[in-house]
Amino acid sequence: MQQPPIFRLGIVMAGAVSAGAYTAGVMDYLFETLELWEQKKRINRQILADCGDDWEKARQNPDFDPSVPMHQVVLEAIAGASAGGMTAGITALSMFEGFHFYDENSDNKQNRLYHSWVNLNDEAGKPTFEQMLETTDIDEDGTVSSILNSKPIDIIADRLDSIQVNRQLADLGYVSPNLNLILTLCSLRGIPIDINFNTRTVEAPSKEEVTARKVVVPKQEIPKTAPAHRMFLHKGVGQFAFVNGQPKPDEDYVLQIDPTVKEHRKMLIEVAKATGAFPVGLKHRVLEMPDGKYVQAQVRRLFGMERQDRFNVAVDADKPFRFVAVDGGAINNEPIGEVDNILEDLFDQDCKNGIANEYHKNFGIIMIDPFPDFDTTEEVEEKESLTTIPFKLFGALRSQAMLKEGDIRRGFRGVDYTRGLVFPSKKNAKTGEPKKFAIACASLDGFGGFLSREFRHHDFLLGRRNCQSFIRKFFTVPETSPVLGQWTEEMKERCGIQYEGDDRLYFPIIPDLRGWGIENDPTALQPPPDVSITAAEVCQFFPHLRNRTERIIRQYFNPPAMVYGKKKADSVAEKPEKAVKSQAINRMINRHTGGLFSDVKDWGSMLLVFLLLLPLVPILIFLIVIPVLYWLLTKLVAAYVARQQVLKTILMDLKEKDLLKG
Repeated sequence: MQQPPIFRLGIVMAGAVSAGAYTAGVMDYLFETLELWEQKKRINRQILADCGDDWEKARQNPDFDPSVPMHQVVLEAIAGASAGGMTAGITALSMFEGFHFYDENSDNKQNRLYHSWVNLNDEAGKPTFEQMLETTDIDEDGTVSSILNSKPIDIIADRLDSIQVNRQLADLGYVSPNLNLILTLCSLRGIPIDINFNTRTVEAPSKEEVTARKVVVPKQEIPKTAPAHRMFLHKGVGQFAFVNGQPKPDEDYVLQIDPTVKEHRKMLIEVAKATGAFPVGLKHRVLEMPDGKYVQAQVRRLFGMERQDRFNVAVDADKPFRFVAVDGGAINNEPIGEVDNILEDLFDQDCKNGIANEYHKNFGIIMIDPFPDFDTTEEVEEKESLTTIPFKLFGALRSQAMLKEGDIRRGFRGVDYTRGLVFPSKKNAKTGEPKKFAIACASLDGFGGFLSREFRHHDFLLGRRNCQSFIRKFFTVPETSPVLGQWTEEMKERCGIQYEGDDRLYFPIIPDLRGWGIENDPTALQPPPDVSITAAEVCQFFPHLRNRTERIIRQYFNPPAMVYGKKKADSVAEKPEKAVKSQAINRMINRHTGGLFSDVKDWGSMLLVFLLLLPLVPILIFLIVIPVLYWLLTKLVAAYVARQQVLKTILMDLKEKDLLKG
């Protein structure tokens, strides 16, 4: 059978916090569509193979469907930041286990995307948000690592370690056997980069030139190493390539993993936690890359400096690279450039191998962004103050860091390629106008989804609906493009698309072969009903908000601890070891000094001191009262902050986004 045209695909998922539920819904429908299409193509391919690739003969077989487009879509890369990165990791590992797509008549616990993003850790017997307000992390760590307790996030991510490898990527038919998975990272340590200025290197004069004066530089003045300007790169990625016992050579810039190996899965899970470590809100992560060689190769690839000696990544190639990571979306929320690099390299290979035409790029990128910020504009204010400028400066620095000039230059240079954006869209049920806030999880800057499972369920279903609309209507190429090959009249009749005011016919890159195109299509997904939450449901979290706020206040403002010299609690790992050492030292002291109660003179001295201090009893009582007053004060302040600051902010934001009932 003739090889059908290949269209290579990359998927990019932006950060979204709890709105990862929307991204998960998009991915769920997208892969369900790819699976259905692949099943129908396999039937056709087998019949065509039996008929010697004779289409006319194949049409006589009742199981042959000539309306099924036969081009091949191959997923080459999935990339994500923050919640998008976690969704990318869940999707990639689910491919090996086998998908269980959304079923309205099921609890969908076998659906990894739904269970991870909609159910979260509610199966523990209490809402996940309530678990995120518990203080167990402070008790165990002896410090406050984040505003919210991140242990429920750990539990959700660690569930991926139970994934069973039931098949290989090649078995799917629409995924590259060497799929690249890219999760963005933000390193607080930074990667040192040296740009060498070789000031000793001077071009020798030609024989015709006459030197009027000769300056001799003493050897001791010549630096042993060339001067260099050092910079630090804080943007990084965990780039994985899946292999099955056959690592690809000469690709140091990827971490080649086998999902059947527990250590490999564990590393992927830890990187997924790190990309989702929203700064301050969720706990930072400590990561360790296997060796510096990977870090060096990644940085050189990022800057296109694979063969430049004067560009030095100053890390030890033979030692692991350890660093503290926070949310990958902090400075790289849409890793388009990383995916574009992979697809451009494959396109060049396809052109050399005669698979692609250099004038028509045979690849495309789908970007899923729950917060596309179409309408965000910043007005100039005449008067600014010392309190406003620092915050605006921080916002400006972050926005500038996420603007990647190089990615834009590469993406729009030369022959253009297909791009598509999936974003939340829903009409107001009463007015028919597009809703300003289509997803429920958009509240509280993306944290609103933690308040209610209904919010997350709504956004998951909206993601499925928006994905259906996207692949059926908008992710297309014109009929004149050769990238999808020749189409039969049956294919054009079933899947062809025309836009009003445009006479050309367009072909969908990913055909949805459900009931698409028929009148009153029963497979067309309807928008999920609007959801809301009552003030009473939000206020049920008040005791937990107050308790966590109280613990945070005591951790960072504790005068009694300063007065009485109270030490910070040891970490869980240190407590047992220190306790054993302390007991051993006490035994040594008692053995050599006779113990605390061996000297009767000390008791007499203690009694004398007590009698002398008796007049100071009122002062001592006052000192005892201080901790009690502090304890009461922290409770009052915590209650005020939880009630007037946190709850009020939550309810006002829900009200603004039309999510507050009553």
